[in-house]
Amino acid sequence: MIIFSRLQDTFNTLDEKKIRNYMVVFFIGFLVFVGAGWFYARSSISALKKKLNNLNEMRETVKEILDKSKQVELQRANVNSMLAENPTFKIGGYFTSIVEKLKLNDKSAIETPVITELDNEYTESSLQVKLVNLNMKQLTELLKEIKQTPRIYTKNLEITRSQKAPDAIDATLTIATLRPKLETE
Repeated sequence: MIIFSRLQDTFNTLDEKKIRNYMVVFFIGFLVFVGAGWFYARSSISALKKKLNNLNEMRETVKEILDKSKQVELQRANVNSMLAENPTFKIGGYFTSIVEKLKLNDKSAIETPVITELDNEYTESSLQVKLVNLNMKQLTELLKEIKQTPRIYTKNLEITRSQKAPDAIDATLTIATLRPKLETE
């Protein structure tokens, strides 16, 4: 109580001008305090919004990675089932049968299959074929036959104008297939 009575005595002894000055100083101090609090709150909210946006972006990235992982696992299961259907599949024999079916025996030179070790549980068996004096119809029929077998994929195709026949083309075709690593050729 003594403090309040002293404070009251101090205010009673002040003149009106000093009271107004104290009130202005108090009001300005109050506004500065409220402004600093408001600024701190706004900056905190802004920082939290940035963190939330970053978190949402990371969550979307993780979701995309998980979706791709599911797709890869599905594709791997499809490849494994396809490989299990015909474990003795030989790319050279398959391509020879296509060439005979399309009557392109005299226009193709088949090289020995090349086996490449891959990083995963598969090896890749690829075959390079040189085709000479073809027309576009023959080449498209050959590519269509290759495409119909899901186990075979085209790695490379180079088409050039034939040096021997003016209306023909030469092509170098590389096809490949996957095989389990345990399998040997």
